[in-house]
Amino acid sequence: MCGILEGTCKKTDHLVRFGYIEISPKSESGAGTVIRGHEFHYFDSTNNGEYCTAVKPGGKRTWDCMIVQGNVVAGFPHLYYRSNPGFINRFLDRCRMYSG
Repeated sequence: MCGILEGTCKKTDHLVRFGYIEISPKSESGAGTVIRGHEFHYFDSTNNGEYCTAVKPGGKRTWDCMIVQGNVVAGFPHLYYRSNPGFINRFLDRCRMYSG
């Protein structure tokens, strides 16, 4: 949309990856970290990211999500931070670290 991330985004006529999910990083440094969220949108992208795996309740469907590029974290999921307070605390620590 503004050239920061690779890929294109387009509007669809239906909901894409709708509903509640649990998101886990694929990297070893994030192993065991799970945060809940949801997706509710009519847009899709040619690059939805590969940093995390999203899992629907019951494990019936999974997909790759979230882009992490330098100090940018982007993705369609809306995260529910209260499901994992440690996640947001680590994120804020990183923000403070990058702010100098």
